[in-house]
Formats: sequence, C-alpha cells, structure tokens
Amino acid sequence: MDNKGLFQSWQPYADIASLTYHFGFHSLAAVFGWSANLSAPQAVIWFGQIFKRTGSFYLYPLAMRIYHNRWTGVIAVLVGGLLLSMPMFYINWGRYTQLAGQAILPVVICLAWSALKADVKVKI
Repeated sequence: MDNKGLFQSWQPYADIASLTYHFGFHSLAAVFGWSANLSAPQAVIWFGQIFKRTGSFYLYPLAMRIYHNRWTGVIAVLVGGLLLSMPMFYINWGRYTQLAGQAILPVVICLAWSALKADVKVKI
C-alpha cells in the first residue's frame, strides 16, 4: 500500500532484498485496505480475521468429496471452527500467510481432485 503496487525491496520493513517472499496474502490485504479505506496494519488485521472466520467453511467441500454425506461436511465445519485450535491460532502469532494457505488448501485439493477425475480428452 505504501508503494502503490509491487516493489523491489522489503526495506525498511524487513531485511529481505528480493521478491521471493510470498506476497499473496499481503497483496489481497492491500486491495482490501484500499477498498475499505483502511491503513496497512488495519487491513492486515481485518483481512486475517476474515480468513479466520471463513477458514473452517472451506472444509465442507473436502468432507463432502471424501465421505459423500452433507452431515459429514457440517461436522467438519463445526470441528474445524469450534474444537480445533489450529489453524485459527496462527492469528495470535501473526502468521496470516500460513493461515491463508491452510484455509485455501482444502479448496485446492477439491479442485485438483475434480480435475484428475474429470474425463477430459485433449486434442493436439
């Protein structure tokens, strides 16, 4: 947000000289901050809370894909959202990028599973 886009160095925020650090969560938080008119720290905290709140809902399609039962999906959401401390505890550590990765992972698994099971014939 401070540079109005991608940048070449993380200075003065971190001692990293390249753009090899994952910046997906931070770029989404920046877009959220611009659209909600928030400062950068507020945007990161709010966007982290959004991932925390929605993270357990992403377990539903994975549980449905594995067990073929809607109630299993509901139980997965309840267990993931109410009983398990991880990945939601990453918020307390400031590990927003790891939380985002673990929240998106079940969706990626379902998409990959669907793509592998699809009977697609490619003509070359």
